[in-house]
Amino acid sequence: MRRIITTFLVAACLALPSLAVELETVSRLDSKATGFAGTESANYKAFSEVLHEGEAAEPKLQKILKEGPSAAKLYAAMGLYKIDPKAGRSALEMLALDKSPVEVMSGCLVWTATVSEVAKELLSDNESQGFRLLQFLPSGE
Repeated sequence: MRRIITTFLVAACLALPSLAVELETVSRLDSKATGFAGTESANYKAFSEVLHEGEAAEPKLQKILKEGPSAAKLYAAMGLYKIDPKAGRSALEMLALDKSPVEVMSGCLVWTATVSEVAKELLSDNESQGFRLLQFLPSGE
């Protein structure tokens, strides 16, 4: 009986989907600290992992900027900004024309905005909707 239960539990665990998220697939733009406990979401961890690649991540970020879902495009633009502020600003200016919806999470709040609204706020850094580039970029790097 114990063997059957163990086999069942192992099989059930193997069937669970991976919690890892690839930046190319993120569907929501999350700030560094989300939820009640202010933890990093899987989306943000995927962004952070790509940023750790440094300049080597630029081709990946450029591809995401062209082909990714809305949230991934915004992360890609911010990643480019981290590597090369001029290229990142240019990417955000391009996204400022995109009227596609994007779900955003900052702290405990989740709302829908347009890519354009988020990009313009990130460019202005005026925090009228709570967006600041520093909210999204890892500190101390």
